[in-house]
Amino acid sequence: MKFNNPSVDSIYNLYIKLLLLFICCFFNSCNRTKQVPQTYLTENTFVISEKAININQASAEEMEKLPRIGAKLAQDIVAHRLKFGSFRKTEHLLLIDGISDKHYREIRNLIKVE
Repeated sequence: MKFNNPSVDSIYNLYIKLLLLFICCFFNSCNRTKQVPQTYLTENTFVISEKAININQASAEEMEKLPRIGAKLAQDIVAHRLKFGSFRKTEHLLLIDGISDKHYREIRNLIKVE
């Protein structure tokens, strides 16, 4: 469609371009994937016992009461705590040689940090 007035023709082209831009933006926003918040499986949750040992204050003798923690490993935990300071998370026990991921999972509900 041609108009006699050049300004009307340019305005018409501008409206067409804006309409196309709007349509492209609309469809682009509709096709975006929604980010779903991560949920954790119930098997990854655990309950800390009321009698949990605070690994930042417990002596080596108290830590020996934990499953599969012998005298040497208890001494290594205390030595690590003295050298590097208090544990901020119970997971930091994994930094100690002799505590594997499996071992940590066995004792994680029996320990705490404060």
